[in-house]
Amino acid sequence: MKKTIHLDPDRERQLEELLQRELSRLPERQAPPTLIPRVLAAIQARQNQPRWRRSFVHWPWPWTCLLFMVTTLAALFLAFGSEYLVNLFIQGPLMEDARQGYAWMEVTGGVVNALGTAMVLVLRNLMTHPAVWAGLAVCGLVYFSLIGAGTLWFQLAIKNPNLRHS
Repeated sequence: MKKTIHLDPDRERQLEELLQRELSRLPERQAPPTLIPRVLAAIQARQNQPRWRRSFVHWPWPWTCLLFMVTTLAALFLAFGSEYLVNLFIQGPLMEDARQGYAWMEVTGGVVNALGTAMVLVLRNLMTHPAVWAGLAVCGLVYFSLIGAGTLWFQLAIKNPNLRHS
């Protein structure tokens, strides 16, 4: 956390005056002659963008109103229509068709559940052996060593201008 240093108001005023005095002594820098044409060209390019590339804030107001109405209707449909569809599948005539169409998912779910339970049991038993913990520790040390070596290489080879090939 950064500490803030509170100066007394008189000291702050003196510092502000000193800075203003020193900055006013500096000569004004002239903008490069190509700056104004580049800025005007960028503004013109942004204004010439097609409507679909601009933010909706710049759309004509009828289109903005249409966007608002469509998103409101979509939100209402998701809020109320989804409840209707769920009730139709759970209690309605489509329930049996849906259950028959997705019977394979029930079988797959049972197989995945059995495999997951077996893996949990195997891992529980393996975690009691010290050799497994030692292997995990070695893997972790190697992993972090490689991350450190990669970071060091990046710092030395990429960021060091003396090592770059021109």
